[in-house]
Amino acid sequence: MSSARIVSFRGIVASPRIGGVSTANYNFSSIFNVVGSGVLVAVRRLTAQVDSLSTTFGRIFAAHMVTVAPTGGTLHAPMALDTTLTHNASVEFRSAASDDGVITALASAAGSVAWQQVAPKGASSYGQVLSDDNPVFPMLVEFDPVVLREGEGVLVRMAVGPSSSADHIINCMFEEFTYASVPGEQVASFMII
Repeated sequence: MSSARIVSFRGIVASPRIGGVSTANYNFSSIFNVVGSGVLVAVRRLTAQVDSLSTTFGRIFAAHMVTVAPTGGTLHAPMALDTTLTHNASVEFRSAASDDGVITALASAAGSVAWQQVAPKGASSYGQVLSDDNPVFPMLVEFDPVVLREGEGVLVRMAVGPSSSADHIINCMFEEFTYASVPGEQVASFMII
């Protein structure tokens, strides 16, 4: 017997605009696989967008692995990339902003830092600078994803360089899956005499 990966959901989700904050180690968003979900979560892409007017400094986003579900913030429903698949509500994506742009604190203790990414600073205080996607995880996870088991998650927080002159959006692409046993190939065994 061997095992086959059965994808039960494939989706994308984005935080609304998270207005500028000036607090160090501010929690922006999280994806968490709640205990009892019955699925594994493969995070294939996790990025930050920054609309920056600051010319003083860049921003450093940090991805922390967490084992306690974040609370507060706003829970966001993902969009299915295949509408025949169903999202498991025990896989939660939260952010510190709601759809009306109001900041609601996302509470979570930071775990081990898995990856950090610097977002560029503005070129001038007169021009708006929209950056490319800033990978919160290395781009390699698109091919070899970070797998979250039940009771595991990722917290995205601003590690250094918060500013009230920038807006932020966190985007996530993920899959929910399980493994199923499938009959393997039979291998003939024989002896040569």
